[in-house]
Amino acid sequence: MHAINITAVQPPLMLALFGTALGSAVVGVDALADLSDPAARWALVGAALYLLGVLVLTAAYHVPRNSALAQVDPDAPDAAEHWARYAAAGPPGTMSGPRPRSWPPPRSQLPR
Repeated sequence: MHAINITAVQPPLMLALFGTALGSAVVGVDALADLSDPAARWALVGAALYLLGVLVLTAAYHVPRNSALAQVDPDAPDAAEHWARYAAAGPPGTMSGPRPRSWPPPRSQLPR
């Protein structure tokens, strides 16, 4: 998890995340100019879904959880408990729960 937190704030991911958000915002503002057009309404819905479903969810849910987990000392006696709580909870509106001991499964167990 520590490696993911470090890698995530590098320019390629930030460009993809915020570049797409900027593009979605532009599409949404453009769609507001002509809401009588059904395509514009769909474009507005798509822009809003991306901005709320990706950007807001990432900033409000994933980043704080990842940051909290990054503060846990991996050698601490309660580190496994922190990881288990982190792994068991998923984002709002998704199915979550305990994962199998080996998650993701080894390559040998993946369907061919």
